[in-house]
Amino acid sequence: MAENTTTDPVDAPLETHRLSDEARDRTEVANKKEQRGKLEKFLRVVIPVLGFIILTYTIVLGILFLMGWTAAPLPFTQKDDQPNPVVSSAEKIDLSTWTPEELAAQMCMIYISGSRSDITGWAQQGIGGMVISGNTVPATLKANASDAAKKAPHGVLAFIASEALESEELSSAADLGKLTASEIENHTSTYGATLRSAGVNCILGPSADVGHRGGALTKANMTFSDDADTVAICAKAWAAGMGKQQIGTVLKHWPGLGGYADISDAVVAYKPLSDLESTEVRAFKQAADRNTTMVMVGHVVVPGMTEPDIPASVSPAALSYLRRDVGDTVIILADDVQQIVPTRLAETSKYAAVEAIDAGADMVLFRPTSLGDTAIIKEIADSISSGILSRSLVESKVARILRAKASMGLSPALKSTF
Repeated sequence: MAENTTTDPVDAPLETHRLSDEARDRTEVANKKEQRGKLEKFLRVVIPVLGFIILTYTIVLGILFLMGWTAAPLPFTQKDDQPNPVVSSAEKIDLSTWTPEELAAQMCMIYISGSRSDITGWAQQGIGGMVISGNTVPATLKANASDAAKKAPHGVLAFIASEALESEELSSAADLGKLTASEIENHTSTYGATLRSAGVNCILGPSADVGHRGGALTKANMTFSDDADTVAICAKAWAAGMGKQQIGTVLKHWPGLGGYADISDAVVAYKPLSDLESTEVRAFKQAADRNTTMVMVGHVVVPGMTEPDIPASVSPAALSYLRRDVGDTVIILADDVQQIVPTRLAETSKYAAVEAIDAGADMVLFRPTSLGDTAIIKEIADSISSGILSRSLVESKVARILRAKASMGLSPALKSTF
């Protein structure tokens, strides 16, 4: 019988299906091979290009690094929510390269009107600090201070200070003295935020003068209390509130003006040191802490502390006493040197400024008559050049000022320490 070679109808679809699968597999393999080839071709082109870009970038960075460039932010750049300029620490300051005039200007704090020309002009001269006269802060201060910052030599910004110690937003010391420490701190923190948003970075306060019946400061509501310990607590809380807003504080008027009926007569002997040590001097010592940027020294003659008939602001003995109390970081500021009644000093305030710095002050406060009134700065600079003021001593004082400013974002760091 002949063999039947006819395909079973049941097996035919299976065979067709198998052939279809094999064709699809061959197609997929071919597609993958084609895609892999395209990828390899793409990588052969891209990898050398990327390598060239990376090599070029590395070479450029190396050249810039050798030239002293750094990727740190540029000076005076700031975020929108930063009311005061923050300088870059990319380049450190070498005070040995500063001129006597630059050192002298940094040790001066002056009263100004707050106008654009005033702020910009003095900033360009490298002035250490500017106090806006009056109880109000000009609406244009922030913009003016920002423009002035761009002209500050060595990237060192000035202290922009307010003397507004009582306003609609800031209660008097007498009223604050009735509150708790936490209430005082919250109150001054709120006001500090207002100052900072207006372009202010420092304030002439708090007052640690102990109140006295009949005293001029007590009558003006500028004393917290007639108890030294209470004054110290209030003053520390006051400064702590400002510190929360990075507002520098000036503790004043050491060693105490509270008992004077007329503070213009402050050079007249007040109390002996033995009495002040348990009252006024103790209040200042307890009040000074990490939130204290400066201590302002009044023109007070203190038997047992100052030399005969010499006010504390220009007394080596008094300023040495203060330095021991407040430590090395606090800036000592001599109050308005133009108010010193001449005793053994020369007849002009420019010599009084030199006396104050030589005695131990780091900065002096005064009121120039105009932008061109630089007599006091020039006298200090000439004293540095002539050796009347030791250059190394002056540099150590300016270093103290710049360290305080650096902590507030107002100055680059120092290249060397003192």
